[in-house]
Amino acid sequence: MIRDCTASPELCLAQNCFGYGNWAAHYWFIGLGEGLGGTLGSLDKRHRAFHRHECDGLSDCRDFHISIEEYRWHENPAKLQQTWSKLLVLLLDTPSTDIRRSYQKDMWGRAEGETCVAEIFGCPAQALGPNQDSALTRRRMDRLYNEIGDRQPQFVVIYGAAQRAYWEEHFPSSKAIPRYGRNEEMHVLGQTVVAFTLHPTAKGIGNQYWLDWGNRLRAEVAKARSRTA
Repeated sequence: MIRDCTASPELCLAQNCFGYGNWAAHYWFIGLGEGLGGTLGSLDKRHRAFHRHECDGLSDCRDFHISIEEYRWHENPAKLQQTWSKLLVLLLDTPSTDIRRSYQKDMWGRAEGETCVAEIFGCPAQALGPNQDSALTRRRMDRLYNEIGDRQPQFVVIYGAAQRAYWEEHFPSSKAIPRYGRNEEMHVLGQTVVAFTLHPTAKGIGNQYWLDWGNRLRAEVAKARSRTA
């Protein structure tokens, strides 16, 4: 349920907006917070689009972006979004530009689709005020963790080294199985495999990094599902 949004668009988004797709999706991707193109004035557009399209905190990615007049990610041919494009290599097990463009345009973060594309912070990164509320951040972290536990997606990719500290309470590094490097590790929650990876825009990593992570995840998902079959 949406909390009272009369105070400001920033506070409404910070409290209620969790990203795109649907909570029942098989594949989840969680970032720290979405960027904001242009000026902070476009928060008003985002606020209106969120109210128009959201369902339990998530919006349809294509409908939302069309509503804020951001057409690049869903036009024909679509421009690959910098962060999503690498996550799509992992998900689709291919670096093919055409395949990733098609999926991003038609299936990424859709209300009836197979992906949940969520964020720790509901307000774009440039509007930092509401995002710095530690009590609100804790509520959002608890909501995400509980949704993972209840919904049991096949895997969750939590990307970006800056996120690791936020998740330590829920996924202690000491319980990772296995660790691949600093801030890169895997956990199992029920039947769900949770991976902590570098950020898609981090320097020095290319498509092979995401292909390797996709292979690791698919292997661990098969093990997790077989243990509980």
